Amino acid sequence: MKVLSILVVLLTLIYFSLFRNPLPDIQRNVCERIRSKNYPCELLNTTTEDGFVIGIHHLSNPGGKPILLWHGMLQNAATWAMNFPSQDLIYLLHDAGFDVYLGNARGTIYSQKHNSLDPKNDSKEYWERCEFDYGSRYDLPAVIDYILENTGYQKLGYVGHSRGSTLMSVLLTEKPEYSYKVNLYVALSPPVFVANTKSPAIRLINQALKNLYVNDLFSLFGVHSLGIKNPVLIKMFTEVCKTTPIVCEFAVFMFAGWDFDNFNRTRIPIYISNPETIPIQDLNHGLQCVNKGLFGKYDFGSEKNIEIYGQATAPLYDLSKIPHDGTKWMIYYGGNDIMVVPEDVDTLVKELDPRVLYSKPIFLPKFSHLDFVWGTNANKFIYYDVVKAMLKQDFGKISK
Repeated sequence: MKVLSILVVLLTLIYFSLFRNPLPDIQRNVCERIRSKNYPCELLNTTTEDGFVIGIHHLSNPGGKPILLWHGMLQNAATWAMNFPSQDLIYLLHDAGFDVYLGNARGTIYSQKHNSLDPKNDSKEYWERCEFDYGSRYDLPAVIDYILENTGYQKLGYVGHSRGSTLMSVLLTEKPEYSYKVNLYVALSPPVFVANTKSPAIRLINQALKNLYVNDLFSLFGVHSLGIKNPVLIKMFTEVCKTTPIVCEFAVFMFAGWDFDNFNRTRIPIYISNPETIPIQDLNHGLQCVNKGLFGKYDFGSEKNIEIYGQATAPLYDLSKIPHDGTKWMIYYGGNDIMVVPEDVDTLVKELDPRVLYSKPIFLPKFSHLDFVWGTNANKFIYYDVVKAMLKQDFGKISK
């Protein structure tokens, strides 16, 4: 009888840990999460020139100036809706009257459809086209043009975190005409130059790919993307984060850096509840930038480079091509950020024409890589100033 009682207690504890959810945002999709805070949300779609259907989350504010926000690697639009209305940038922008749009990179759960390719049946070709160079040249132009066509404005504001900053930086070099469609670009911890990254996780992955022939194994077994999509595994991870948050904190901080003061530990299960897939080629491209210390296109090897680029070496993204009379940049970076370190941001600033800077780059000594989107005081140190700067911009409303 005593054994049975213990068993009942154990089963009850397991039930409550697995099915009782004190953090409902864990189970909510992006729009459900936003609507639960009493803000409007709809999922729109536009198709890129190369056939990807890109999902765009929209916090409608009819007639408001359009702002586009773009997430980082291993994330989707949910990253902008992790905390509360007084803390998250999307709500502050909406409260200020802006028409807010959240992009989702190709290959994420909200942008996995393609006109002819399938992530399962056409795995290799599909996931190779999810590398960030394609996202810069196709996703951003498609979304920007869609927003401008449907709002009647000539320009929009842009906020990119991490990889979202990389995409815009590439776009402005490869298609400089978009510098006249984006009036203000807020780059939050931009990984453009990354030679000095101190992330132990990135360094470990880099060594594994180079020295353990992991890339060869991926090719041998037809693995073209990595990610945790199994709902049972996601549930397990979120439960671990609830009961033993230090485990998840350590995993996150191994990538991004340490900052306990600016991190809401009770919401860690929400922060890691939307894991995304990373294409192998995209990962390799990023690591090439780390190893070469250069901001360049994907290096296929000399033979294929000649076929694709017309030269043996992969071309660099030429930041000098960015028009100085177009998009203005606001750059924020952190002292506890081990992924994008100050030395590399200094390199970026030196490569840019000073005339493209809206203001002097802002250094936040205690900020880690994820504080720029998840930090509880990002509103105080970044978002209020971003809203003020956007309010001053001329978006060029077209009279109808």
